[in-house]
Amino acid sequence: MGALRVLIFIIVAVINSFGEQIGVGSAVQPQYRVVDKFESHDEFALQTLLRLGVETRTPLGLVQTDGQLCKSKIEISVEGESIASIANRLTSPVGYTWAVENGVLVIQPQRMPLGVLALLNTLIPRFAAPRTTLEGLGLFLTMDVRAVFRPDIRTAGSLPRSPDTVLVGPVEMHNVTVKQALNEIAKVGMRGQWVLHPIPDDYRKAADAKFVDIVDYGSNPIPAIQRLSCTP
Repeated sequence: MGALRVLIFIIVAVINSFGEQIGVGSAVQPQYRVVDKFESHDEFALQTLLRLGVETRTPLGLVQTDGQLCKSKIEISVEGESIASIANRLTSPVGYTWAVENGVLVIQPQRMPLGVLALLNTLIPRFAAPRTTLEGLGLFLTMDVRAVFRPDIRTAGSLPRSPDTVLVGPVEMHNVTVKQALNEIAKVGMRGQWVLHPIPDDYRKAADAKFVDIVDYGSNPIPAIQRLSCTP
């Protein structure tokens, strides 16, 4: 029996080692997923990137800076390509780049303004929210960021919702950056995406208004996409 137990132990160890190498039991990273079909014709880059997240249900973060995404239009039609390949096609022509950060496809300018970097890397002592919507998590994050920059000002907010709204949470994180918190929001529940608005040079002023939008894939994302789309 002793020899049999040793043999079983060796077999299990080999299987586990092999499983780790090929990724058995782990989620496929978003950049490796293959998309059956994706296309965009005479559409601003901003809308195309937003649709990429929605149509492929990929957790996504998008950084806007100088309005470049509303100046360039995209023509693309692909079948059977990976999200990484599609992201390359969409970002390179408009001076953007992408990376996967903790399971979230983050799309940002190749040259990030210092104010944007400072805001995204701002450390939040505590990000907490009760059970709420994905958009509600974004609202609570805004209030927690405001508490860092304006500790003498108390803030409160409310978010109306319909009876069939998908709720997520509660959420509690400690000593995380704004970007880490946003990426966590994008992965919660049925997933979604965060869209950072252009940030002023004095990045602390960003928290005085709504500096980020959250698009929830679990509800109807069309109104949010339309709200964020480029205006003529």
